[in-house]
Amino acid sequence: MGADASTEDAHALGVQAAHRRVPAWSFVAAVLLLAGLWALDRYVFHLSVLLPFRGARASSPLYAFWSPVLRPEALAFAVLATLFAWLAPRLADPARAARPTFVASLVVAGIALPLALFLVRQDLGELGAPFRVYSNEEFWDDALEIPRTQDASAARGMSVFLRHYVELMPHLSLHGQHFPPGHALFLHASNTLFGTRLVTAALAVLTAAALGLVFAYLALRELLEEHAARQAAWLLASLPPFLDFACTSMDAVFFLWASLALWSALRALRTNASAVAAVVAGATLGFAALSSFAVLPMGLLLLAYALLLAVRRERAWSTTLRQLTAIGAGFALFLAAFWLATGFAWWDCILHARERGLALMTNVMQSTPSSRWAELSYGNCAAYLIYAGPGVAALLLARVAQRKITTDPNRVSRPRDAWTPAVLLTLCVMTLGGLFFMETERVWLFTLPWLVAAAMSSAALRPQALQCLLLSGATLALVLETFFFTLW
Repeated sequence: MGADASTEDAHALGVQAAHRRVPAWSFVAAVLLLAGLWALDRYVFHLSVLLPFRGARASSPLYAFWSPVLRPEALAFAVLATLFAWLAPRLADPARAARPTFVASLVVAGIALPLALFLVRQDLGELGAPFRVYSNEEFWDDALEIPRTQDASAARGMSVFLRHYVELMPHLSLHGQHFPPGHALFLHASNTLFGTRLVTAALAVLTAAALGLVFAYLALRELLEEHAARQAAWLLASLPPFLDFACTSMDAVFFLWASLALWSALRALRTNASAVAAVVAGATLGFAALSSFAVLPMGLLLLAYALLLAVRRERAWSTTLRQLTAIGAGFALFLAAFWLATGFAWWDCILHARERGLALMTNVMQSTPSSRWAELSYGNCAAYLIYAGPGVAALLLARVAQRKITTDPNRVSRPRDAWTPAVLLTLCVMTLGGLFFMETERVWLFTLPWLVAAAMSSAALRPQALQCLLLSGATLALVLETFFFTLW
């Protein structure tokens, strides 16, 4: 729980005085579990959903392609990751590092580590090149068209692009056809401010990802004690999805908006939060919705979490319903105001995007997605967990085992955990609901703060345990980057 939250709000994940251990067996079990998920696909299921790249088949369930490289830059990444892992326990300890120092170090790590991993495979001058791997498939192509977009009255530019966005969607890039305009607008803003260059656009994306870590840390402070929240933020910065996709994937930009919305919403769900805070939280969710429809699962998570708090009598039902109503009103009011100001109707966009997405997947698979629901659901889960890495899996396994061992009706009462079941419910819906079609190792980047918060407890990890977790994530990222090519 954050230092500024009330005692009554210490609902998070338990309060323990001793630092938490991560037993060795949990690491072994986690590695075996993730290896088993990969082996099931390769040797049993043989999923063929993911598109090939230049004739090469994807290493399903991951959207990655076998292409080993060996460059001296790999050693530089290993040294840098080791340095950050060595410093992390000191920087994460509130008694040894002030909060501004910790935040600054988190931002530095959020920029330096993904850049160093990028250099394992490509030179610095190629930063941003993934935007141009395919012609007219990326939001970059849409951003280039914004200044040239013109209507019948000869008006042109961003206002025309937004006002006619739904009409333009069939003519946009492959990704633009089933996304709202936020990503294209972000790259357009980067081009306007810093020049139309791939490298500056990539640096803007990377900076957004690093700032996302800061807002994720602030959100984690609403769920965990300060020391544990800092450790969880460091863990986020070392996870393969963040390290691999922070340089040029627009999912890293949505990670920023989603983390901001999560922090704002969790603050709005405090017992003593004002109605204004809830409306503002809804507006931040609305702002995030301009970049991705994945904001809808975020809404489900927050709804489930708030209702669980009420069911467990950690919140009054009247308070919970008032907060949820205000958040929903803020969301609706923001999108309505944006529509009145620009002409962009988010509700029309989501219907069109859903239709285009289903058509795309039906064409790719030569069958309806619903006919392969079981395969897609397995692929969603497997890709997400494998890339999240053995460290997070080990934490989850150890926490489950600890709960079984400590289930004692006579134990000292402590706040019950409403967050973990809300996260598991939402991830199950995302996995099984037919809304996502694999590539979840990248697309679900915004959910990693949820998962890490569920895996942690309010007790901080031992320094050695934190270092092992950080190194396990960085090592997996290095192995994947060395042996596999990803498009982002």
